[in-house]
Amino acid sequence: MLSVVIPTMWKYPPFAAILHLIIKHPSVGQVVIINNNEKETPSLACLQDPKVLIVTPEKNIYVNPSWNLGVKMASYDKVCVYSDDVILDLNLFSIADEFLNNDGV
Repeated sequence: MLSVVIPTMWKYPPFAAILHLIIKHPSVGQVVIINNNEKETPSLACLQDPKVLIVTPEKNIYVNPSWNLGVKMASYDKVCVYSDDVILDLNLFSIADEFLNNDGV
């Protein structure tokens, strides 16, 4: 299983749909969202999913410190740092999970 760390300012409109798919992916055990723009946080049902941990700093801490914070809070030792303005083939989560948990076989 993977923890996925995503800092966000909620500026990229497709992110809500992508986030839902990331949360539902079977190789993703946790999604850590560093919410750098609380006032723009959308009302999304997927944010209530038990896999989601939302961390809201007092102010925008920017992307690299957000990734660092999210990695520290990750429940799984395999972590993906993700950008909220990237669209990728979500099968990469399965490939990464299988590769990282192969135990040398």
